[in-house]
Amino acid sequence: MLAMEPERGSIHLPNGDVVPFVVHRSHRRVRTISLRIQDDGTLAIRAPGGTATKELMDVLARRASWISDGRDLVAGRRERAATAGDTSVPYLGGQVPLAGGLPAVRIPGIPDAPEGVGATHADRQRRLEAWYMAAARLELPSRVARLAHSVGRPPSRVVVSRQRAAWGSCARDGTVRLSWRVMLLRPALIDAVIVHELCHLIHHDHSPRFWREVERVLPEHRSLRAELRAAQRALPF
Repeated sequence: MLAMEPERGSIHLPNGDVVPFVVHRSHRRVRTISLRIQDDGTLAIRAPGGTATKELMDVLARRASWISDGRDLVAGRRERAATAGDTSVPYLGGQVPLAGGLPAVRIPGIPDAPEGVGATHADRQRRLEAWYMAAARLELPSRVARLAHSVGRPPSRVVVSRQRAAWGSCARDGTVRLSWRVMLLRPALIDAVIVHELCHLIHHDHSPRFWREVERVLPEHRSLRAELRAAQRALPF
């Protein structure tokens, strides 16, 4: 048998919260213990089939702070989703009104939504993501080109991605990937993300040399980084 029935239980965090968890054990491909906070706040655990319960509980004890912070983050997003109106969405640091379920800014290749289509929350999210992806593909390459001139190193290509864990990334082949979610930010923060990734074309680490390069191009990068961290915690979707 490749998979086992999930186990359920709960843990007590130092802050007093009682967190329900579900453990999925598998003998196939799962080599390490991984944790994920689900939308309802439950902790989902994936573990190799032979993992002892004591080992699992030791991992949970070590990750108690991460679990608490993750639940707060998920709860905040859930609350914002529940209270958000359907009249506008963030775009380049401001708000744009919605029309027919899409932002009232025309993007080539993204048709207006037909009446009655996309009534569910999931449908609206898919349409919005497609709109933001298209907007990012139009907006970001020119920004990257302008800032690459300041950095002195152009990327081999620019890719708009769906990554959520980070605003962007830089591969050793020179590819710069930017999450479509940067389109929610004000322009100065988008530029900070781009400069950060472009500087990785010169230094593929976060060494002092890397940060000196970032500061040369963007002297105010420290305050912008703090704002980016706050913006990531407040992402509406």
